[in-house]
Amino acid sequence: MKEYEVTTSESLGISDLEERMTTCRDYLKIVVVVGLVFSTGELWASSDPIYSSVKQFYSPERTALIYRECSSTPPIECNIVAKVVTGSTNEARELILWKKIRKSAMKVRWFSNELASVVVSCGSPCNYTKYFHVKYGMSPTYELISKLKNSAASAKYNLVVVPSYESSPNGGESGVIYIRKIFSGQEVQKIYLPDMAKSIVPAWAIKSVNFTEHDEVELNYAAGVNFVLKKITVPLSSKAKNLD
Repeated sequence: MKEYEVTTSESLGISDLEERMTTCRDYLKIVVVVGLVFSTGELWASSDPIYSSVKQFYSPERTALIYRECSSTPPIECNIVAKVVTGSTNEARELILWKKIRKSAMKVRWFSNELASVVVSCGSPCNYTKYFHVKYGMSPTYELISKLKNSAASAKYNLVVVPSYESSPNGGESGVIYIRKIFSGQEVQKIYLPDMAKSIVPAWAIKSVNFTEHDEVELNYAAGVNFVLKKITVPLSSKAKNLD
């Protein structure tokens, strides 16, 4: 952020002073706009544990929401709850995704009107992710998936990417990408990346993941000891595209 000196009008020309005032006004406009964008709680939003009052995150059509409720007295503990409004009587059903966890940074993203990811911090750089689906309920907990790009999950086929390493037939370790069904955890495809850079945490070597409209998975990853960025595109298997 650019710093501005406090200077009296005597040491500045009128044109200089007006220019700086205009710059400051423009900067404040940007801050206000950014604040409005993140205060909506829509689609992809995060609630800061101290400064933000955003605690509810609605689906695009506002038929479901995920919210955090915390105790008012120490020790502060929170429940993260998914709520769905169903039927003509607007009946509501709720599901607790996390119960009595410490208050921490939280991110929610709705991939569709039915599928959302919920990320909570477990201490930098650790993050835990759970997925919620209006029909299928709550997923197992995934670690560090939130580090990847937003599309590391596929709403179309309910898929999630899990990076790892495993022993190579030629000796040593090979990077591997497991594609799993989000809610059952079933492995439906495996992609080998023999040159994937070695890291304490496998997800750190994966820079981005994208499930394309052509039923492919696009991976950007760091390769070799020099962490050279590479990109590959792999068609999804028929097993991955199975909607059962």
